[in-house]
Amino acid sequence: MKLANALLAAALMAGSGASLLRADKPIIGPDSAGSNAAVAASSAPEAIPSAPDAAPSAPEMAPAATDRPHQAASQKALARHQQVTKRLNKQNKEIAAKIAAGTLTQAQGNALGEHDRKIRAKERALSLKNGGGLSKAEQAELNSRLNDNLGRINAK
Repeated sequence: MKLANALLAAALMAGSGASLLRADKPIIGPDSAGSNAAVAASSAPEAIPSAPDAAPSAPEMAPAATDRPHQAASQKALARHQQVTKRLNKQNKEIAAKIAAGTLTQAQGNALGEHDRKIRAKERALSLKNGGGLSKAEQAELNSRLNDNLGRINAK
């Protein structure tokens, strides 16, 4: 009986990622009078308060970003990295569109693309150094280089 209860509890834990039943309470079994119905009703499995699909209660919620300054800073660093990456992708699309429209020659597009590749290489090197993010100074430097390249794209 205990083995069946333990197996059922283990199966439920494996399937949902959280324990829904308490393994210390028998699921079925005879009570002192021999009635299974009374035992099933009296020893029904107890639900654990935080089911996987239930919304977390106030004490279980993650602390505010101000409670974790080291994590908030890394989130900001990652956001700065994403901003630079989006600008690089946008500039590459602009170069391709201008080549397709005929306002840039392939050689001009290749030269502008080379500037973008150098900026992207610098961005990757800086982000790897900082665990995937960029500092404000690094973001400003890369954005300045992107602004210069954007001026070259629009000048042609």
